[in-house]
Amino acid sequence: MPIRGIAFRGIDQVKGPLVIMRGVPGVAYEEVVRIYSEDGREWLGQVLEAGRDKVVIQILGDTEGLDANAIVKFTGSTLKVAVSDEVLGRVFNGAGEPIDGGPKIRAEDFRDINGAPINPVKRDYPDEFIETGISAIDGMLSLIRGQKLPIFSESGLPHNEVAAQIARQAVVLGREEKFSIVFAAVGLKYDDVLFFRRQFEEFGALSRSVLFLNLANDPVIERITTPRVALTVAEYLAFDLGMDVLVIITDMTNYCFSGDTEVILADGTIKPIGEVVESAVGNAGKFIDIGSGSGLLQLGAISSQQCPHEALSWEEFQHRRARIAAVEKIAYSGKLLEIAFRSGAILKVTPDHKILVDTLSGPRMIPARELRVGDEVYSIETIEVEEEVPEVPTLLSQDNPDMFYIHFKDDWFWEKLIEKYGSLRASSDKLGISYSKLTGAKYRRALRLSDVLRVSNELGVSLRDLAGHIDRITAGKRISVKMPSNKITPEILRLLGWIMSDGYLMKYQSQYIIGFSAKSKELLDEFIHYFTSSFIGPKASVQRNQNGVYMIRFGSALAYTILKNLARLGEGEELLPIVRLPREYIGEFLAGYIDGDGSIDLDKRAVIITTSSELRAKRIQLLLKRLGVQSSIISRVSRGWNISTAYDVVVRGKTDVLRLAPWIKLAHPEKRAKLMRLIEVLSKLSSKAEKARLAPKGAAFMFKRLRERYGISQKSIEVSGTISDFENLKKRISREKLREWLDKVSEFVDKEDSDYIALRKMCDGNYVLDRVVSITEISNENDFVYDITVPATSKLIVANGIITSNCEALRELSSAREEVPSRKGYPGYMYSDLASIYERAGRIIGRPGSITFMPILTMPGGDLTHPIPDLTGYITEGQIFLDLDLHNRGIYPPINVLPSLSRLMKDGIGPGKTREDHKEVSDQLYAAYSQGTKARELVQIVGEAGLSQRERLYLEFARRFEREFVSQGFKERRTIEETLNIAWDILSVLPESELTRISEKTISKYHPRRRLLVER
Repeated sequence: MPIRGIAFRGIDQVKGPLVIMRGVPGVAYEEVVRIYSEDGREWLGQVLEAGRDKVVIQILGDTEGLDANAIVKFTGSTLKVAVSDEVLGRVFNGAGEPIDGGPKIRAEDFRDINGAPINPVKRDYPDEFIETGISAIDGMLSLIRGQKLPIFSESGLPHNEVAAQIARQAVVLGREEKFSIVFAAVGLKYDDVLFFRRQFEEFGALSRSVLFLNLANDPVIERITTPRVALTVAEYLAFDLGMDVLVIITDMTNYCFSGDTEVILADGTIKPIGEVVESAVGNAGKFIDIGSGSGLLQLGAISSQQCPHEALSWEEFQHRRARIAAVEKIAYSGKLLEIAFRSGAILKVTPDHKILVDTLSGPRMIPARELRVGDEVYSIETIEVEEEVPEVPTLLSQDNPDMFYIHFKDDWFWEKLIEKYGSLRASSDKLGISYSKLTGAKYRRALRLSDVLRVSNELGVSLRDLAGHIDRITAGKRISVKMPSNKITPEILRLLGWIMSDGYLMKYQSQYIIGFSAKSKELLDEFIHYFTSSFIGPKASVQRNQNGVYMIRFGSALAYTILKNLARLGEGEELLPIVRLPREYIGEFLAGYIDGDGSIDLDKRAVIITTSSELRAKRIQLLLKRLGVQSSIISRVSRGWNISTAYDVVVRGKTDVLRLAPWIKLAHPEKRAKLMRLIEVLSKLSSKAEKARLAPKGAAFMFKRLRERYGISQKSIEVSGTISDFENLKKRISREKLREWLDKVSEFVDKEDSDYIALRKMCDGNYVLDRVVSITEISNENDFVYDITVPATSKLIVANGIITSNCEALRELSSAREEVPSRKGYPGYMYSDLASIYERAGRIIGRPGSITFMPILTMPGGDLTHPIPDLTGYITEGQIFLDLDLHNRGIYPPINVLPSLSRLMKDGIGPGKTREDHKEVSDQLYAAYSQGTKARELVQIVGEAGLSQRERLYLEFARRFEREFVSQGFKERRTIEETLNIAWDILSVLPESELTRISEKTISKYHPRRRLLVER
């Protein structure tokens, strides 16, 4: 197809999968766009919005590498796919391009993939029975030629097997030709695609099948086009070539975190995602409740004012800040996957949530259910956040501000009051503070912290403004502790490290005690020096026990409160206030902690920090990441006074130990000497490829391509065979080694070469590779899971640095377009969007062909209120429900006939189509099975012995119905005659008086006992 059109240069913005341009006239909605970069790369896109001010283009693929200098060509046509009979037996991607190695299609025509629903006036009513060979469908539901009948399933159920069995066995009674098959995989894993392909090959259907594949690691946005491309080809085969076409699309739904998953925000705060969601929507006041019980959904779109946080995100191998645009809270009762990593990080997500994995084709978002032990995922190397040192009054105000008094150097505070209100008397009246308190406070230049905070708020004065006018702070009017600074100092963080490792904070009655113990007199003297220089006034009490351990105590409510609020001991937020501090402060804290509960292991060449708290170990690991230092958490059994679990945070390897060392000036003499020795040993070692800092797998192909493009020999870079092994995937190298090689070839290559740029980004990126060590299915302890939308990058950094995705196909598109989400973050137009797909199936008057459509939808946690299956039920002509309980009891296919439905059944069965008794038998089976399931529920309450004779009869009927009628082999094909005969055999368990849905005439003709009498 020739590409014509008009070209422009000058992209205004790239937002996730969207490109925004301004000042482009004459652009049409859904017009195809081709974009060319200066290095020769090409992108295909489609116009989503065409207005006077801006044009929004949806890119079908990854936008990485797309910049403002690209040439954008508007073709003047919509997205089309080539059609001809040559598509049969071929495999295409989600955009309709061949990916099976075969030639391009010789097109009979190019068709707009958006198509149009069948005109209701020309739609032929479906009434021809399709025999699938599956009793539960043929006998109870019935599939009709030209029907839209989805399969509703959930993760772990054999929906693929059921769909494949239908495709293999389905025939229209009275017709000899078999169905042609159009199969579309939407976000499916490769194993599932391989299953369908093998099935089609086994029963000889591959030559009459067309496969469209959008795999899990393919562009998410391409999932929007895949169903449309598949249906466009199906329309050509059915209505142009006269074929009966069976269309199978899986999965039409295509993620969320456990509520306790911690999200790293750009301002340095670390919060559980559940708290972020609840807080943001609470501020917005726009939580929308939909459904009830297990179907409850709460969602909201938020502004930057309602959610002041920006998420810490990641793009092009570097961290970046990104605005949170929407939040959601979803009722979820399904299983979660708990993924453990080499670093010790643990992530709990729903099976469909995506994690950034290193693959041969580069970083790819892979659903958690497809992860395997040994996969390497991307994790942030250095956590960069907004640094802030809190004011002392800010920390004191978090506990009991009435306890503390602020003593001022001058009258500035009272002058501000007089300036605002005219006099202290007027100030007293306005603020509700007694005049005598204000004047007495002015005389003493001292006021309670609680009153200072209240007055400052009225004056619009910050604590930072006050800091320069504060002389000292006291706990009570008399107990004075003077601090040299009204800000927290690095020395206070060193004290906190010592106290949290080998000390304590204790409140006993009215006493506030800070204690520390050490065998080293030098370390003890350092503690005293640091404390008395940070908090001037308290006196030390020192004792030495029989083991030679020095024990020191200070009494100070001020010091106690500051240290306690920095540490947040015993809380979920333990140590989180320290994350926002400058790196110098973090280094001091870690140094103090290592002085106490740390060790320098010369044999393992490691620095080890030990704690009995798993949470504290994770927090220390997070603080190390603030310094760019990687670590692993190893649990072990500690046998001291009693058996307990200890957690070692281990920093090993030349890079990380040498990166940590400058930050920790140890006071413990023996540990200080060992650290100096370790630094000396590691400095002399040659650099090795550390596991966390290996070059990404895809670098091998890029480097080889770059080297060969410029005719650079391997030996000119390095004499050994390492380069050959690297390029042929026999050996991994470090990013440092890759950087060394790039430096050597840099003088011979174009610095603007796309491969060279990409390799440089890989070398210099802010990331490490963390390895999956275990994946465990766990129960969700909460009723909800949560998600937040970051439209700029669609990535979040969670769980001590792991990089994950945050949304689904329609959600990503809707969020990027800044549309207000309607249900669970999906766009408001989703109903019409789904209808535009489903309503293309059916039959047309005067045309011989047909499209029978069977989409597969997996409901998260079996939740029917999930937007896609819920809306699908309104549009389609029934549904087939697969049931987890039946599956767990070994019933295949696990079709639960009670909620299943075919609205076209009555017109496709009966005399001349199936058999005259079909409708009555089906009705009776439904009624009897419903009675049987009620009896089964009653057994849970009263036991089988408590059932009446009639209830036991129906209980036995239900068992036989599931074992003999519903259950059948994967390769077992039953005719409709066989299905109805099995149904009669099972119904014969019941007395004829119970067969209230079947006429006497039908019973006389088909009941097994009546037939037996006639035969005799």
